[in-house]
Amino acid sequence: MKWMLTCKETSEILSHSRDSKLNWINNLMLMMHLSMCRRCRKYKEQLKTLYLTYQKLKINIENDPEIHLSDEVKEKIKKDLNQHSKH
Repeated sequence: MKWMLTCKETSEILSHSRDSKLNWINNLMLMMHLSMCRRCRKYKEQLKTLYLTYQKLKINIENDPEIHLSDEVKEKIKKDLNQHSKH
């Protein structure tokens, strides 16, 4: 069994981790890799920042009276933001 993830594998797992829960082995391997790899820790933080930005943008689109978009366009943007925030 392989115990060390590559950076590519780690980035893929991090990108999909909001969609699915990791089993304990993958979680352990991920934690081990992150403990040793500064670049992947940075990537994890960037993903978190992106996710939070998407959430704020989604709320702003819904509630800002200055945004003059049709309800249909607003719904499409919300849908796209929701899909992107999961990845």
